[in-house]
Amino acid sequence: MTRSILSLTIIVTMICTKGRAQEAAGIPLDAVREYTGIQAWHAAGFKGQGVRVGIIDRGFAGIDQLEAAVTFPDYMDTAAIYNAYTNHGTLVYRVFYEMAPEAEYFLFQLNPSGKNISEAVDWMLLQGVDVVNYSVTVLEIPFNGDNHQSREMARLAQNDVVIVAAAGNYGLSFVTDTYKDADGDGWHEFEWGYESMWTAPIFTSPFGEAHLRWQDVYTSAQIDLDLYVIASDGQTVLEASTKVQKGGSADWPYEDSFYPTTAGVPIYVAVRAKVPGTIPDGTVFYLYLEDTTLGDPTLTGSIVAPGDSADVLTVGSIEANESLWQRSSRGPTWDGRTKPDLVAPTRLQLSKSEEVVLGTSVSSPIVAAAAVLVRQSHPDWSQMEVRDFLTRNALDLGEPGPDSFFGYGRLYLPPPQ
Repeated sequence: MTRSILSLTIIVTMICTKGRAQEAAGIPLDAVREYTGIQAWHAAGFKGQGVRVGIIDRGFAGIDQLEAAVTFPDYMDTAAIYNAYTNHGTLVYRVFYEMAPEAEYFLFQLNPSGKNISEAVDWMLLQGVDVVNYSVTVLEIPFNGDNHQSREMARLAQNDVVIVAAAGNYGLSFVTDTYKDADGDGWHEFEWGYESMWTAPIFTSPFGEAHLRWQDVYTSAQIDLDLYVIASDGQTVLEASTKVQKGGSADWPYEDSFYPTTAGVPIYVAVRAKVPGTIPDGTVFYLYLEDTTLGDPTLTGSIVAPGDSADVLTVGSIEANESLWQRSSRGPTWDGRTKPDLVAPTRLQLSKSEEVVLGTSVSSPIVAAAAVLVRQSHPDWSQMEVRDFLTRNALDLGEPGPDSFFGYGRLYLPPPQ
């Protein structure tokens, strides 16, 4: 085929910077406590005593090495937890603990598909948790607060639980477009008529990911789009996702490709109709890539589940100079609501001997810990009153008022009264 080239499903949302050159210095956690006002609450005696915290995550590898006083479901295999494929949840816990060291911690490890979120919510409710942190993003459409993840978050909120979730890291790796094919060959034409989009992977990894979603009947899609990942030569197909969508009960408007990447070596992504000429006019699609920078990203609308939920405090990330971390996902949601709700620091230095961690995953537990301290101080407040306190006291950044980049602003706890 002749192709034009533009030159130039569950996801954990944290990146470690080990081995990356010229990385900005990390922010020590004691500086984060001072910056957010949390340290003043510690000095006043508020460290989370009596508050029950839930952390739902993909993996807690190595948490046994911390001698952490945490509780897992007793039916879970602790060996499988301690040797999980990721320590993402362990890092989230470490940030959370530094902000609320005297809370009680209840941890639930999702299975790799993340489909046991209902089980996680059931268990959290049985434990009587007061605050839940969920630093996992899920590409489960529609992102209008009416998907399975959002419905599970609603169950927690209905039981007066404060839920805090990461916004996601799609700020530079998301594009949405309306399908168009002027030359009739089936390949979608991006800006300037190019039939693919350039992207630069950040890491060398066997696990590059590209995810395509589109507007259709979400459980029985009839529009049939395919997703292609193409090598730097612009011709060699590295991976193609070509599932059939023909209106069946399990035909979701999803395509997901997994492929090896080399840091800095460009690849291309392309969207194609399985049968040219069959895609209805006005079909909107959404393309999400992991740990990469797209040549022409869409700079708004990259919030995904569960951050699209109206019941969740959705947290984006800022740098030490209070600029938006470039990869932090932005709103609005598909139905036009402002997200994220708050932003908090990223690029954290957990200890002098460790690599910096960054991403919205480590910003989220800072806000969740603030919610813990407020719940300790005001045990009679509802989850909505806690959320309102946090957003009302945020320090506005960006355009005046709530916006789709910083939400209400950066987390700040005024001195406790």
